[in-house]
Amino acid sequence: MKVEDRGWRIENRMRPLVLLLSTLVASLSTLFGLSTLHAEDRVTVRTETGSGQAVLTGSVIDWNGERLRMKAGDDVREFDASRVADVVSPRLATHVAGLKALSEGRADEAHASLTKALAE
Repeated sequence: MKVEDRGWRIENRMRPLVLLLSTLVASLSTLFGLSTLHAEDRVTVRTETGSGQAVLTGSVIDWNGERLRMKAGDDVREFDASRVADVVSPRLATHVAGLKALSEGRADEAHASLTKALAE
């Protein structure tokens, strides 16, 4: 399974942290009335029978590595991790840089980049 941000692949072990931070950035943006570009997340899930896949678009609400919750249209859907084949979540370049800095342990640089991403 992979999570992708415009060509930058996030290691599976970092996936829950990255999506948590993505949700936090979006929440802070909404809370403070900041305008951000919004592109929908794209989640590929295996069908319940395992014979095919479906691609859903919407917003990932939570992804803890065991279950994924996403808002697709007016519905909130949940999927076990075993059914999640792929997650693509578009981000601004500054957002990607901030998440990468965070994953590399550079907290001050990550904070600066993520704060800048909120203002864009």
